[in-house]
Amino acid sequence: MNVDFAGLYTGSIIVLFADYLEAQLSATNLNAVCPQWRITLLAPRALARQRNFPVANVSDFQGQLVVSVHFDRLGSTVRFRPVLNILKQLLASNGDVKALKSLRASVWSTFCRKFRVEYFDTRAADAALVYLSHKAVDVSNPFNLIYTD
Repeated sequence: MNVDFAGLYTGSIIVLFADYLEAQLSATNLNAVCPQWRITLLAPRALARQRNFPVANVSDFQGQLVVSVHFDRLGSTVRFRPVLNILKQLLASNGDVKALKSLRASVWSTFCRKFRVEYFDTRAADAALVYLSHKAVDVSNPFNLIYTD
């Protein structure tokens, strides 16, 4: 959590959170303690616009990543549903998943599926990126990750 007191004299205090759930809980608690205060949850780009910062390098997609799941092309008998369950377990081992959405299929989607994963905590997305990068999963033992180059 970072606190910006620069706007204190203008009547605003900005608090930045890495975890979306903590931000919501803090806003709820603060609203209960100080109901006369106006509390607004802002996305990063909206905050940058409001504070007159350049928005070119600001992303609203913090805490999100795209995961590609590749299948063996040669006679693969692996069913997709169990693989999806394994993926969900692996992603959840890094933090609370806010959303998991399958991206639009392409021509080669028979052997590869892509998912957009969003975590409540941006640090969990960073951890998942490091944890899953260049890893292969043995379907018979899903938590036995094999490093690939």
